[in-house]
Amino acid sequence: MAVGAKDYIDQMLVKRYAKEQTTNPEDAQILKMSSDKYWEIMKEVAQVHKTMVQVATAAKKVVKKDERAQESQSRA
Repeated sequence: MAVGAKDYIDQMLVKRYAKEQTTNPEDAQILKMSSDKYWEIMKEVAQVHKTMVQVATAAKKVVKKDERAQESQSRA
């Protein structure tokens, strides 16, 4: 069973990606970081995401509080 591009879009993708070059394994070993450094970076990313969620939650609470205040003023 042969595998190949069956339509025009697949043919164009095959042509495009046939020209792509991959990183040599030697380069990958040079660029590889230590596991400690990786987990340090992941910890920082997690802290940033946690802070973003906390800020978004606080902002939603403020907006809801403002909406309730406006509703009570409009009723009065």
